[in-house]
Amino acid sequence: MVPASIAGRATAAVVMLAGLSFLAVTTAAVTNAFVEAAARRRGEHAQDAMLAEIRGLRAELEQLRADLLATPGEDAPQAGPRPASGT
Repeated sequence: MVPASIAGRATAAVVMLAGLSFLAVTTAAVTNAFVEAAARRRGEHAQDAMLAEIRGLRAELEQLRADLLATPGEDAPQAGPRPASGT
């Protein structure tokens, strides 16, 4: 049975396009789920390494601050501009 009228053929074309669109959207949703799961697995490990690096930098910064506060006042860096040397 093949549609003979123009209206029947147009309706059949719309139904076929709707079916293909449904199949494409379903396939895309399943693929997206797999891609997001893989990205989460990779992202967690990358974030863990980055957080460890940030923690190390914070610890180093705290140590430097403690060292600066422990030094005598004359060795502390001055806040103002430095005088020109040699003049």
